Amino acid sequence: MAIIHTPRTIVSIARGLLRRRQKLAANASLSSSKASDQEVAFPFVGLVPTDSSSFESNHHIYKSRPNILWDADYLGHMNNASYLTHAEYARWEWTAENGLLGAMYQNRASFVVTNTALRFRREILPRQAFEIHSFLRAIDERNIWIHQTFRGATDDNNSGKKGRILAQVLVQAVIVQNRKVIPPSNMLSWVGVPKEMADALVWKETIANSEDDDDDDAAATNNNNSMSLLKQFKNLDEAFRKEASLDDERLVSSKEK
Repeated sequence: MAIIHTPRTIVSIARGLLRRRQKLAANASLSSSKASDQEVAFPFVGLVPTDSSSFESNHHIYKSRPNILWDADYLGHMNNASYLTHAEYARWEWTAENGLLGAMYQNRASFVVTNTALRFRREILPRQAFEIHSFLRAIDERNIWIHQTFRGATDDNNSGKKGRILAQVLVQAVIVQNRKVIPPSNMLSWVGVPKEMADALVWKETIANSEDDDDDDAAATNNNNSMSLLKQFKNLDEAFRKEASLDDERLVSSKEK
C-alpha cells in the first residue's frame, strides 16, 4: 500500500505547498501596491470562516479524478475505501496550503484521526472530476472535527448537478505532541489564528441542544444544525467506546474463569 499511497500523498503535499507559495507571493504583491483588505487572500483557508454567514465560506477545495487502476472497483465506480483515501489526500493538501503542516512539523506535533463517519450519496465514475471541500467545523479542549464534502466538479449534459454533494465525511482527530494530546487551540495559534477566531470554533453544547427552528437568522440555523450533527456524531463515538469497554470486560471475565 505504501508504494501507491506515499507518492500520492507527496503529490498532494507538494500541490498544497505550491498553492501556499503562490498565495503568499500574490499577497505580498497586493500589499506592496496598497490593495484593499478584500483583495488580499484570506490566510486561514479552511480553518475559520471569512464571515459569520457560513462555516463553508472559507473551505479548502481539492480537485481530482478516480484513477482507474487504484480507485475503481469491479462495479465500475470509485471503491468505497478510495473515498477515505482521497479525503486524506485533501487534508494533506489543505494543511500544506494553510501552513498548518509546516507548523506541526516545526513543533514536532502530529495529526491523529480517532473517528470517521462517511455517507455515500452518488457514485463517482472512473475519470469523473470531483472536488472535496474541507473545513474545520469545531474544536474542544481535546478534539477537532473536520467536515469534508465530495462534490461534482462538472455539469455533464447540462444536468444542473455541478456542485451537488456526492459523499459526506466527518472526521474527528487529536493533535499529539511529545506523545501527549494537546488542545487544538495551540495548533491554531501556531499559524497565527487570532484567539477570538479560535474561540468561535469551540464546541457549544447549548447550541447543539437547541431545537429552536423559528430562528430567522439563516446562518444561526445552519450553525445550530451543524452542532446538532456533531452531537449525534459524538453520541455514536460514545456508543462505540461503551461497546468496546463492555467487550474488554467480557474477555477479562472469560479468562478469569
